Amino acid sequence: MRELSGQLSAILMQIKKAKESRQLKYGSALEKPRPKVTILRNGSANQTNDGRYNFIATITLVQDNGKNILVDTGLGTDINGRTQLLSALEQQNIAAPGINVVVTTHGHPDHAGGVHDFPDAIHYQGWYIHHRTMFNLSSLFESDRHTLTDNVYLMKSTGHSSDDVAVVVMDEQTMGKVIIAGDTFMRREDLDYPMMWQPLSANETEQAKSRRNVICEAGWIIPGHGAPFQVTRQMRVQFHC
Repeated sequence: MRELSGQLSAILMQIKKAKESRQLKYGSALEKPRPKVTILRNGSANQTNDGRYNFIATITLVQDNGKNILVDTGLGTDINGRTQLLSALEQQNIAAPGINVVVTTHGHPDHAGGVHDFPDAIHYQGWYIHHRTMFNLSSLFESDRHTLTDNVYLMKSTGHSSDDVAVVVMDEQTMGKVIIAGDTFMRREDLDYPMMWQPLSANETEQAKSRRNVICEAGWIIPGHGAPFQVTRQMRVQFHC
């Protein structure tokens, strides 16, 4: 009996070692893929000599758990911009019907104008969810977050307007924790020049709180009208994180 027990223990040990060896060899292949963020268009914001503004919104693609999430869609009257967006998606091997979710960071026309190009998607704007003509309320109606996938959620970020939301992407492939902030941040430079965001704010106090929340949480920020930027220790000190 002892001999049989010893043989059984040896067999179990061999099985355990073989399993551990397979895990070491193939473990990385079995891991879930991390979310991917692609900037389809870097935005811009310029004031003309006659006092008007030229606004081009940043448009971002987030891919996670098999879902294609488009964040902002640009200006509906920007014909060239529409063509460029659809072309940028094609370069990612995605046609318009392949977009599963559209998130509008806020309702201003330079960010929300192209939603009609994605009628098959589920749309999130403010605390509303809608698909075609059917509406519902998201978790943002009663809380500060709404989950989209295992690694992506929406976060209230009001101030620039009354319905701003940011898209938080956890553990992105190259940037770690990324927050797509809409116009909570216009661009990197508005950290040093408040006049770039304050005159356009519906509620400066609320937006200042939202800006602090984003800076204190993010590793990288994708602003509404500029290129992504990395959050530094100095920025966190500046915002009293």
